[in-house]
Amino acid sequence: QPAGDGRWVGHLPDFGKGRNIEYALEVRGDSATVARLPEEGGFQRLRYKGEVSTLVLVLHVIFMFGAFFFMAMAALCANDLRKGIGTKRLTNAMVRWVVIFTFIGGWPLGFILNAQRFGPVWEGFPFGYDVTDNKTQIMFVLWLMVVLSSLGTFIGRNPEKDKFGEKEYSVAVLIASVLSLAIFLIPHSL
Repeated sequence: QPAGDGRWVGHLPDFGKGRNIEYALEVRGDSATVARLPEEGGFQRLRYKGEVSTLVLVLHVIFMFGAFFFMAMAALCANDLRKGIGTKRLTNAMVRWVVIFTFIGGWPLGFILNAQRFGPVWEGFPFGYDVTDNKTQIMFVLWLMVVLSSLGTFIGRNPEKDKFGEKEYSVAVLIASVLSLAIFLIPHSL
């Protein structure tokens, strides 16, 4: 509809948060298309988003940055352990914090953010294909495998029952750290 000064306006319906629509803009004159956006016959994609609680968002960011910080610390401790100058106990303490911060930042806080922004609580595998939900899940599983490799040391009870010795454990932590760094570099869906 005309908006004055040679401008036209149109309104897209509000379908609610989480809904995706595809649209194209066409200008027609005397039954012929004068202009189309996008030009190639494709469509623009729009995803409706809801408002997110500032407190939950700040806590989520703090916990995910915390997970990254402790991941870096775990990698440094694991490198020292690999060289024979560090301790498995200190490396394990850093891994413990990675797991705690990843879990809290990724699931309880991530669930709340996803529900507020897009509607569903979880859109990762096996229920969906959201990149952010899937990368959080993959990262958590990586670190959980590291924990299971040295569960005796992790719970502080019986280090002799660990699946990995110090060298193997340090390599597992370094691999999980590098893979987690790659996961952190994948763009976020928010």
